[in-house]
Amino acid sequence: MSSEEPTRIATQSPADANLPVFRQVPFGRGWTWISEGYDIVKLGFGTWIGMIATYFLIVLLVSFIPLLNLILFMAGPVFSAGFMVAAHKAKQDGKVSFADMFAGFQTRTVPLVLLSLVYVGCYIGLMVVMVVLMYALGGPELMSVLNGPDSTPVVGPEIGLRMLIVLLVVLALTVPLAMATWFAPALVILRNLGPWQAFSLSFRACLANIGPFLWYGIILALLGFAATLPFALGWLILAPVLVASMYAGYADIFSDAKPPSSPHGITPV
Repeated sequence: MSSEEPTRIATQSPADANLPVFRQVPFGRGWTWISEGYDIVKLGFGTWIGMIATYFLIVLLVSFIPLLNLILFMAGPVFSAGFMVAAHKAKQDGKVSFADMFAGFQTRTVPLVLLSLVYVGCYIGLMVVMVVLMYALGGPELMSVLNGPDSTPVVGPEIGLRMLIVLLVVLALTVPLAMATWFAPALVILRNLGPWQAFSLSFRACLANIGPFLWYGIILALLGFAATLPFALGWLILAPVLVASMYAGYADIFSDAKPPSSPHGITPV
């Protein structure tokens, strides 16, 4: 088999016979997802800019209200699902509608909210682990480092090593959480999966394609740096492309699946 040929990965156990099947794709597909994301955005560039700008405006306004800020954090997967619907319709029909960004509030809303609760629970667990680990390794000394330079005398080698251990542990826990949430909104709204099924399947699909995701991340880091240079104006293009590239990766990795029909006129990939 050529190294450029995707490998079909069976995701089903006897208990998971109805779950989609994902593929293990070549390393170079990481760039392909970004390229295809750009192609999707070109189909309705102004609409994509409007959707992303509206989302960030909502985030900016709500950030000043603590309770609404928490609600918006929980609504993240719901908005993400809407962006996946927008990208899906653009690829299928060549058209993008501004209203698509709110599709998650109209279709599969309850499963998406439950997915948000799973994510928030994992995030809280991550924070608890970080705080416990910090106190176990240094307590007040490590906390003083995080409080800012004015409250921190000199960070010695021992404190620096402890901070490094904390950061490595947090990173080791954050990456799997990101993997579990990456495809989950798309799997819920386009594949009709339950929240935990989507969470688990997204993690396994990302794990099987860790190479392409590594390449994808490197390219995005370079593009993000370049987009930030001219007063961050490059993000007007890169932000929509990033969102659309998430869908491109989903469509690529899950293209061998045979999903059930989706409600509300959304044809699964």
